[in-house]
Amino acid sequence: EILSQKKAVDYIISIDSQDSMLFKNFGKMDYYVGGHSKGGNLALYASGHAPSKLQKRIKKIYCFDSPGFNKNVCDDSMLIIASKAENYMPTSSFFGRMFEHKEKITVIKSKQFGLLQHDLSNWHIDIDHFLYEQSFNDISNRVHDSMNHLLENLNNNEKEEAIESLFDIFEKQGLYTFEDLTKINLNHIIQGIKDFSDLSSNTKRIVLELLKIIIELNTSIK
Repeated sequence: EILSQKKAVDYIISIDSQDSMLFKNFGKMDYYVGGHSKGGNLALYASGHAPSKLQKRIKKIYCFDSPGFNKNVCDDSMLIIASKAENYMPTSSFFGRMFEHKEKITVIKSKQFGLLQHDLSNWHIDIDHFLYEQSFNDISNRVHDSMNHLLENLNNNEKEEAIESLFDIFEKQGLYTFEDLTKINLNHIIQGIKDFSDLSSNTKRIVLELLKIIIELNTSIK
């Protein structure tokens, strides 16, 4: 369990406690839990590790292009709560297709391409519902296979270090938005690896491969 997951569990328990403002104003309630990207991942994790009495009052968990979990995290409690969850992903999903998923996956249409589909404001909505697709596109499937093959043999600490290092490189290179990420190139990779010379050789290799996958995704949509 990493720090963000622990805090998510603590939060969902705290809002259901007798000391919370929600409880004081409304008493015990049913809950709808959700989040986008990492937020959806944490919403599902927190729901799966909440006390059983609280879990029974969670009606639905909404995840929006949210990554899954390592195989060892998908225990019985997560499998049970996953039956209440639905993960909405665009056709070219990148971040959402990381790791294992046990919840229902629904593919939706987006007016953008590649990494820009991760932005919720680009998703197609018809009055009160998403517009759906039958499946992910070939680009997303290819990236999914490459990415999960790369990560599947890493332990939890190695995966966490690789993903955190990847986002550290984004920040160091001034890549703050998903539009910025569509412009990533070989120079960003070279400079990023130089800036993080303290990384282990294996982590550098993993980060390099992840960056190459992103470039492949960007090249495929141009």
